Amino acid sequence: QTFKANLFKKILTYANILWSELNAMEGKMKRISFIFSFVLILCITSGVYTKVDSVNAGTSRIATVAVKKSKNVKQKQKIINTKKQLINSIIKHVINLDKDIRLKISRKAVKNKDSEFNKIFDRLTESVEYNEIMSHAKGYKTSTHDNGGKYYYFTLKTDYKINKAEAKTILANIQPIIRTKEELIKSIVAHTENLDEEFSINVDNRVLSYNNQKEYNALWDELYAIPEINDIVHYSKGDDSDFIQYKNYFKWKTKIKYDITRKEVAELNNFVRSWVAENIKPEMTEEEKARAINDFMVKEYRYTYGEKKLSSTDTLSCPGGNLGKYSVYTSFALLYGKGGVCDAKAKMFYRLAKKAGIKVLYITGRAGGMLHAWNLVNIDGYWYHVDVTWNRGHYEGTGENEYVARLDYYLKSDATMRKDHSWNAKNYPAANYDYPVS
Repeated sequence: QTFKANLFKKILTYANILWSELNAMEGKMKRISFIFSFVLILCITSGVYTKVDSVNAGTSRIATVAVKKSKNVKQKQKIINTKKQLINSIIKHVINLDKDIRLKISRKAVKNKDSEFNKIFDRLTESVEYNEIMSHAKGYKTSTHDNGGKYYYFTLKTDYKINKAEAKTILANIQPIIRTKEELIKSIVAHTENLDEEFSINVDNRVLSYNNQKEYNALWDELYAIPEINDIVHYSKGDDSDFIQYKNYFKWKTKIKYDITRKEVAELNNFVRSWVAENIKPEMTEEEKARAINDFMVKEYRYTYGEKKLSSTDTLSCPGGNLGKYSVYTSFALLYGKGGVCDAKAKMFYRLAKKAGIKVLYITGRAGGMLHAWNLVNIDGYWYHVDVTWNRGHYEGTGENEYVARLDYYLKSDATMRKDHSWNAKNYPAANYDYPVS
């Protein structure tokens, strides 16, 4: 009540002042002016000011005044002033699954021309996030609204096949773009060892040209030379690869089935880890570690083509066979069947030496007129050949389990090995000396 009384007094005061000012005016005009002015005063005093009581129960009530703001005033739309802002804005809206995007664009930033927007959408495909979400879109439409002046409006309407929860999952599992060949090989090895039957990797165009058959085959030659991959691809039941090309990278999608389980892969890795822990001691020299691995393999694993007889598809230079389900060309045949050919033995030596902290390579070539595999090891800074297959000697007429342990092919130089081995020397480091084995 006090507030209303004070307000009424103010109105009367303003009215009296106004009446005094209008005394000089006569007749109808005087009355119209007074009424108009009085109404104006009422509007100002009642509309601009509003009473806001602060509630403080049990104490005092303090009256305050504040300017009333219109609820109908719309916030100004942010203006796109650079190409980068436009690209980032579109990406942000797309990954949020916004279906109807309307942007206000400065003409100085992007001209309202098809050629300009073609460049923008070309640059958008540099974003993995944008590409992943748009690959789940049914389609999209674009349009512009231009009334001249400094600005115009761009609209992007997209129909998505996924919901926000699915989009969140997709974005959380996006793989970064692989920028080097080393990263690419590491990624493929990891997926192979994990027996991933379906996976995708994003590869920078500068790392690999998958359309170049020679370059693509060279990559797989390098991959097959990695024992961890070679051991497992023998159990591949077929694979299918698909490539999706974007501006600066491609998406490599792979589907593959294996005739081996993660449990078996884990058992092989656990065997290597436990054997090294039990037999390789920190105080041992590098040569002592290599000798321990060589002697174990010579004693433990027989040379065998397995249970399969030579067929018309086999050759004397590359006979095939299995021990149970396991290819004699893999470490799994040694683990589960205690035997295999040179390829399996070179891979197992590689695994054990690598786990023991020795620099080691898997090498392929020929020996005795047949395809052959053995190893190179680095001892005290120098490379040497080790052939655990030929270090398990046999007398003519003896069986698989009868052997003679020897060191004729242990820590040997290139010159010594070339007496009965051959290989592409440019692919491997030089071994210039025989190690003085006692």
